[in-house]
Amino acid sequence: MSISPNAHALPTAYTMLAKTLHWTVATVLTFVFLSGFAADSASMPESSGALRAHLAFGLSVGALTILRLAAWLTFDRRPAPVSHPVVLESVVARTTHILLYIVPLGMVISGVAMVAVSDAAPVIFGGEGDLPRFETLPPRAAHGFGASLLLALLTFHIGAALWHQFVRRDGIMRRMGLGWLFGGSVK
Repeated sequence: MSISPNAHALPTAYTMLAKTLHWTVATVLTFVFLSGFAADSASMPESSGALRAHLAFGLSVGALTILRLAAWLTFDRRPAPVSHPVVLESVVARTTHILLYIVPLGMVISGVAMVAVSDAAPVIFGGEGDLPRFETLPPRAAHGFGASLLLALLTFHIGAALWHQFVRRDGIMRRMGLGWLFGGSVK
């Protein structure tokens, strides 16, 4: 793995905290998407159960994202950056990673806004009544766009990691705790 020359004394892998948060968020995001798609396609009362799960998973991703950002800003040491021979690659990687923090937070905000402006919380959490047509609410457009953008970013992120691992063969997957799967660990 090629490390930037100005990165002396920095670790070459993410910390256990970073790895744990990364894979926890990846897992919970899977459930966010599954419950969101289930809520979209379900009818009452099944949709309220899927929405309840979607809200819980979405808020969890928001909290974990805030925790990760707080850790980075205060005490967690990021590893030395992998050097990119192409400046555009570096810019795209950095932009993608920044958006992978911003977009989920925007999704949490738009999701909470939908529940707030619709007064759907009592129905979602077991009360009587019908759920509103969320697609008619202003925050729904932002939430839908965010979901599409997040899926695209995640697809790109996974594809880039696989490209690094199998085409570039630079061992980047080991940095995020997959050494057991991809041949050894990084310290």
